Amino acid sequence: MKKNHEPIIRISPDVSSQASLLELPGPEYSSHDEESLGHVRSLIQDLAEKTDRKYLVIDLSKVHFFGASFIGTLVKAWDQLKKRQRHLAICGLTPFCAKLIQVLHLDKLFDIYPTQKTVFEKIGRSVQMGRQESPGQNRLEISEVDWNKNLLRLEYIGGDNVPIRSIIKPREEVKWQEVSRLANFSIS
Repeated sequence: MKKNHEPIIRISPDVSSQASLLELPGPEYSSHDEESLGHVRSLIQDLAEKTDRKYLVIDLSKVHFFGASFIGTLVKAWDQLKKRQRHLAICGLTPFCAKLIQVLHLDKLFDIYPTQKTVFEKIGRSVQMGRQESPGQNRLEISEVDWNKNLLRLEYIGGDNVPIRSIIKPREEVKWQEVSRLANFSIS
């Protein structure tokens, strides 16, 4: 088993100081490598508990495999952030990791994006919209899922710009009449 001896990179891009970025060097975080997993677990928990930014973005583009313990770490971080009105976003999932997240229905908890660029564009739009929209106006954002063009992401956003729910559905299952009739939601 190859151990992850590369340093974990922590960067804080300037997106109106809204996000902290954690890039994991990978390639795997399984229960068999307790040293690497323990280091990553404490780093993620520390960021989730102490970040003063609205978003914690974890880039997993170099990670090819992770196990149940790593998933538990992500769920715990999501829970800690949610209690503090903050958000966890994950980007750069490889096909195996994306499939695992989808099978476990964690795509309903985490905001999933294909790349860092996409997540920071979304955060930037969210910050701008937060200044422009009146409080209480809910909306629905629909976008393609980059790792599978046959899927659509429906993201329900509250008037406070906090995602209420994200759903990934096969394109053919999205009923456009139902989407357009949603009470109190505008489609963007």
